[in-house]
Amino acid sequence: MIAKAPPPDFEYPEGDLESVADLFAYRAWIMALFGPHLCGRLLEIGAGIGTFSRDFRALPAVTQMTLVEPSKRQSDILKKTFEGADNVAIHGEAIERALAEIPAASVDTIVMINVLEHIEDDAAVVHALHEKLVRGGKLLIFVPALPLLYGAIDRKVGHWRRYTRSTLRACFAKAEYDISTLHYFDLLGVLPWLVMNRLLGRSNIDRRMARLYDRLGVPLTRGFEALVAPPIGKNLVLVAVKR
Repeated sequence: MIAKAPPPDFEYPEGDLESVADLFAYRAWIMALFGPHLCGRLLEIGAGIGTFSRDFRALPAVTQMTLVEPSKRQSDILKKTFEGADNVAIHGEAIERALAEIPAASVDTIVMINVLEHIEDDAAVVHALHEKLVRGGKLLIFVPALPLLYGAIDRKVGHWRRYTRSTLRACFAKAEYDISTLHYFDLLGVLPWLVMNRLLGRSNIDRRMARLYDRLGVPLTRGFEALVAPPIGKNLVLVAVKR
């Protein structure tokens, strides 16, 4: 199922990004997976309101950050959050324009969390990011998974797709990366997402239910997935290394 891409002035509904910021266990889980790979000069595409950017900056291995966020409301929040931080640069413009200002082979790590699904030609972006990485640099991607789960909330926020392992891997077919990690994430989250957002057609995040799942569901499924790779999941995690 295909959604229209969000227009250039698209804004997430107020409160949606803030609700994600409240999910402390969920964020910690993602950081546990991505944190060991983050170092040096970091580029975050689609930084939003800085939910993860603040965590990235706290890591001793990260020396410099460039944050790209085309939304005016969100980039204004980023500028206030990192005001006075001389090692943080913020680009409040479209991805293509921001990348044109970033020199080739000048970035050690690139992070895209819930961004690639918003881009029609995802393979082209993956290829463009390859040029910005140093040799051995890493591209870290977190995306929504399972086309079966595509519903009202995906359409509302402008998702072109939800991925499977094979479709996400296909984005890298023509770019010179080695994929070191590619696995599903949040097995337990599949059921509530299917019921609330696919079957019932909900188009907003229920903050109360999300917090409850964060407290009870995330520790349970995180513990299980630490022992057994899940066959499916609500999201996919990918780590690719530039050859």
